[in-house]
Amino acid sequence: MEVSAQQIWDSLTVLHETLGYGPRWEHAGNTLTNPDAITQALATGMNRKDTTGEVIPTLGQRIGIGSLDQDNLGLSISVGGTAPTWSGVFLLTPTDRRPPDLDTAKDLMSQLVQTWRPQDMTWSTDKLREAGWDAGLPMKKGVPFAGWLTWVSPNLHDPLPGPVEELAGGACTCSPPPLMRPP
Repeated sequence: MEVSAQQIWDSLTVLHETLGYGPRWEHAGNTLTNPDAITQALATGMNRKDTTGEVIPTLGQRIGIGSLDQDNLGLSISVGGTAPTWSGVFLLTPTDRRPPDLDTAKDLMSQLVQTWRPQDMTWSTDKLREAGWDAGLPMKKGVPFAGWLTWVSPNLHDPLPGPVEELAGGACTCSPPPLMRPP
């Protein structure tokens, strides 16, 4: 958990440095001032069975983090999952819903890839995810979900659609703005 706590802390720093979000964050009314505070918060974020309260270790830990500096800016993070259909999730939900320019988005994605070392990463919207589900696209671990900006590690062999460029040691593609760019 300590590695994940450090990764979350580093991600909060990246969000502040790249997008100006933060720098003060909280979880359940407690200010997060360092990775140790995040470790403590993750320890309470175990997924449990509804009926018995028993911990479900394959789903890992989860944490919700809110900004103390921006209204209605939150993060939902899940780490440590090992289930075949579940992987880690880093979900940022800003209220203004305005994406940064493409270069800033690529810079942020590159820094988060270097922090987390995922198999794939997607910059998407609720509407894009719902359209993918409605179209029957697979939603499982190891299958990248295409979004406005999609990155895959060199370990994944499925080609990305459209023009591809190198980013953070993997491949990245940007879908045409009229089709996929968040509003």
